Amino acid sequence: MKILMAQLSVDDIEPSSLRIKRVTDILTALDIDAFLVLPELWISGAFSKNAYSKSALQENEEFLSEFNKKVNVRQGVLGTFLVHNIHDKIVNRLIYISKNANQLYYDKIHTFGVESEESKLVESGLSYLVDLESEYKFGFCICYDIRFPELMRKLTYNGMEVLIVSAAWPESRIDHWKKLLVARAIENQVFVIAVNAVGTQGGTKLGGNSIFISPQGDVLVELSDQEEFVEIELDYDSVRKTRAAFPVLGDIRILSIN
Repeated sequence: MKILMAQLSVDDIEPSSLRIKRVTDILTALDIDAFLVLPELWISGAFSKNAYSKSALQENEEFLSEFNKKVNVRQGVLGTFLVHNIHDKIVNRLIYISKNANQLYYDKIHTFGVESEESKLVESGLSYLVDLESEYKFGFCICYDIRFPELMRKLTYNGMEVLIVSAAWPESRIDHWKKLLVARAIENQVFVIAVNAVGTQGGTKLGGNSIFISPQGDVLVELSDQEEFVEIELDYDSVRKTRAAFPVLGDIRILSIN
């Protein structure tokens, strides 16, 4: 299976309306025959001053309503957007559109408040997401979530073979980004595909370094600190071979923490 890692530039200097058009034009021109992974909140920016405004929410929701008409992604697409949930609360929603046009979503559980307004303005999600119908059993999380290994363990226990992360991770903590993602791959014996953004938002510089990691914890692909589009390919049997050769997951004793 092929996956396109779209490490986008999400910078305050570029109006979001222009970014939507630019990215849509790029993706249309690429004529993508791969599963597309976009970074977190690439329309509004996770740290931008106006990220959680009414106009930003409207842009996110309008883009989502038009996306399938504009971009032909034959293998599926994933990204995160600010939308209203059924209770009219703002959520940071990871939306997964399969190649069959089915939509699944995950609302970010661990909202971030150290350098952004997210934890004050965004409602935390209440459930996780594993897609068991795809060729690979995908589990999904968003950025700050990777600091909480119990979520990834829950995903693995429920069938995850590939962890996909959509992120807006700051450059100042990019060393943590790499170490945490390698740890999540090793301890769960899964592929990790983590797509970050680049650019500066509200004075916070994002770190890029999107990464593809094997179930053994080997870094197979690592991107730069610039906008990049890189296609990778999953080896279907690698997760199962790794788990068969070293069946550590069978020794798990704590499956939930109350």
